[in-house]
Amino acid sequence: MTVRVLMKRVVRDEDRSALQERLRDLRRLALRSPGYISGETLFSVDQPGACLVISTWISLGAWMAYDNNPERMSVLSEIGELLLEPQESTRQGIVNKAIFSTRSVLESPLGFLGLKVSAFERRESNRIKAVL
Repeated sequence: MTVRVLMKRVVRDEDRSALQERLRDLRRLALRSPGYISGETLFSVDQPGACLVISTWISLGAWMAYDNNPERMSVLSEIGELLLEPQESTRQGIVNKAIFSTRSVLESPLGFLGLKVSAFERRESNRIKAVL
């Protein structure tokens, strides 16, 4: 089962750039790790210094291997020095993904945007197909 990991970190606003650099280090490491699918980093518009990192892994085992990587642990210790509060994290399993198949723009619920995307279908899959 595909796993999505969410991690919230809070730093002083002046430490935000230092956190961003350490998160880039973690992303580079994740990109070299087996089972890594994707990731994104979001900074709060309401709470300066609050950051949410979302990463997607092919399995819980792939995440656990990355989570226990000594290089990752080293970067996490640097991040730990910046944190104002303990990091919060959760792991969520992805059961269903949406699949979009191509049809005519007229049939598309997104046709008004000029996208050639069909009606929404739910299937168990790890792929999203869309034609822009």
